[in-house]
Amino acid sequence: MDVQLFESLLYRGESETLDFKVDQYSFEKATDEEKSELLKDILAFANAWRDSDAHILIGVQENRGTKAAVLGVTKQLEDHAVHEFVNGKTQKPVTFSYEVFPFGAMQCGIIQVPVQERPFYLRKDFGRLKANEVYIRRGSATGKATPDEIADMGKRLSTPPVPAFIVLAEPHLRSGGPFAEVYLAAWLVNQGEASAYDLQVNFEGGPRQVGFEQSIWDEKPASFPGRIQLSKYPLHRSDRQPLATWFVATAELTSEQHARLASKQRLDPDETLTSVQGVDVNFRLKILARDQPPVSIMVQFTKDEIKSLRGKTFLPVKE
Repeated sequence: MDVQLFESLLYRGESETLDFKVDQYSFEKATDEEKSELLKDILAFANAWRDSDAHILIGVQENRGTKAAVLGVTKQLEDHAVHEFVNGKTQKPVTFSYEVFPFGAMQCGIIQVPVQERPFYLRKDFGRLKANEVYIRRGSATGKATPDEIADMGKRLSTPPVPAFIVLAEPHLRSGGPFAEVYLAAWLVNQGEASAYDLQVNFEGGPRQVGFEQSIWDEKPASFPGRIQLSKYPLHRSDRQPLATWFVATAELTSEQHARLASKQRLDPDETLTSVQGVDVNFRLKILARDQPPVSIMVQFTKDEIKSLRGKTFLPVKE
């Protein structure tokens, strides 16, 4: 562990590869029930679907949406003692390490679990844990693996799970006097089997008036036509996060429609509008995540297709 990696982990959310613990695990002179928490966490991360090392940061408090707080711990575990404890109870040795990590005036504990052959389980009951149960980390929670998950564990190591991206889009209206501006709002969705970290989206070409969700994305300085956006957060399995909005048309409203929109009532873009003046849209999103090959998504439609964009899904294209 180095300072750069440690600090980058502080900005990430809990997932299949990361957990934060404010207090040190109960170990020395602890009961079997207390010690089973440490054992369960190590087994769950060792069995998790992931393609990079997992880390448990001890003495760190998660702050959702912002940087985690480093509090430090006064008691540390002995690496050899934890190894003897864990591997004396599993059906085969688990590869992991415990490290005392100094950070400023404080010291944290770090458990690192690399990707390895699975599954792991206990040979006999211990504390709150049951023999032959395969505990697994899913997102920020720990549960028991299903029979199908256990069957897949051994055969997927050579092809680890990866993120898979799509873009979902929905048109919406903004009032503008007797006219309404039609915008397309887009969300980036991870339909894959692994979390995506250090996300970067390159908007190649297309309209300049693309607006990004600033609470999610930071813009990297670049010359147009390319625009590079860096995500502040990882995108976990089955999650979606706001991506961008862009102008696609101007629609003339009837007096009744204008009154409804002005009073913040819902007005669907696919209603019969007096007239619609749209624009052709054609640009590419190139999505990059750490340790993953780039994914390209083509956003392409004509001004005559605007009313059919409700629930539109933009899928990856082959290079």
